Amino acid sequence: MPAAKGLEGHVRDATWRARLARHRELLETSPPPPWPQLAAIQAAYRATSHELERRAIAVEFERAVRTLAEDDDERAERERAEQELEELLDAPPEEISLDELAAQLDRSARATRACDLRRRGMSYAAIGEQVEMNGSKVRREIAWLERRLAPARAAR
Repeated sequence: MPAAKGLEGHVRDATWRARLARHRELLETSPPPPWPQLAAIQAAYRATSHELERRAIAVEFERAVRTLAEDDDERAERERAEQELEELLDAPPEEISLDELAAQLDRSARATRACDLRRRGMSYAAIGEQVEMNGSKVRREIAWLERRLAPARAAR
């Protein structure tokens, strides 16, 4: 049986309904959706405990979802995402080396540990003793990790 849709899934599919208690519950429990207008409505829903106000806000959310579903830009973005997924699924499989993958995971784990220790104020030499590297290697590994994480942080 497939997993139940979350708030974002219902919004993307335009299937969110204010009259359904389980959908209203998603407004309370789900993280904010990536659409600012819907996130603001969700915040208003969470800010009140009065049931009639909550129902009115839920209806407002449903109308905003319908408006979003009719938005040409949103439709184009959804079609682009679906096309990208289709291309990924249709692409020929790529061979991976489990040894290389394990080495990358080990490096990433050591660099993450070193970065955490550095944030706590430890010196590079002290960190090196804990992660079995010298101080200059610790510095390089932290810089490597920061470069790898920069694109993901920029996308947020």
